[in-house]
Amino acid sequence: MDYNAIIKQYKSNRVGCIRECKIIQFCLKSPNIEIAISRAVMARDENGNKHSHQRRFVKDNTLAELYTKLLKIKDKIIIVNNFDELFELIYKTYVFNDRFSLTIYDTALRLGFYLNKFPEKIYLHAGTKIGIEKLIGKIENHFVMKKYLPEPFKSCDLNEYELEDLFCIYKDEIKK
Repeated sequence: MDYNAIIKQYKSNRVGCIRECKIIQFCLKSPNIEIAISRAVMARDENGNKHSHQRRFVKDNTLAELYTKLLKIKDKIIIVNNFDELFELIYKTYVFNDRFSLTIYDTALRLGFYLNKFPEKIYLHAGTKIGIEKLIGKIENHFVMKKYLPEPFKSCDLNEYELEDLFCIYKDEIKK
């Protein structure tokens, strides 16, 4: 599948899915930052269903530890200037010692929606990292800027969190 076809298929099938994610929607309904942190970290929707990313890889006691640590820095979370600062605050709890952790990104994205702070970089974790490295080679950092992607990804109208999703979903279809 060529790159334009991947983008077209993504737009047909996935654009809006992240924003409409039940957990993100639940976070957006939070009456205060404490509840938003809880909902973002525990990764459960209104019906108590846990997101597949965290259900498969992360125990509830680990998420509870992250929640406790984030609650202690809620005043810093609420005043972040951008998504990158939010991501770094979550990473610096050291519940997960790897910047490539999907749970750090997922938690930051959910809280980012609540705070109206969105990624300006494409954050890398397991699947996304595989997809992007097929395009541009080995990456040591935990993110890549959209402007460094090859065409048509660089100039497409997908935002960074949609591109993160695209590269994860289509990692097997992407060829150098």
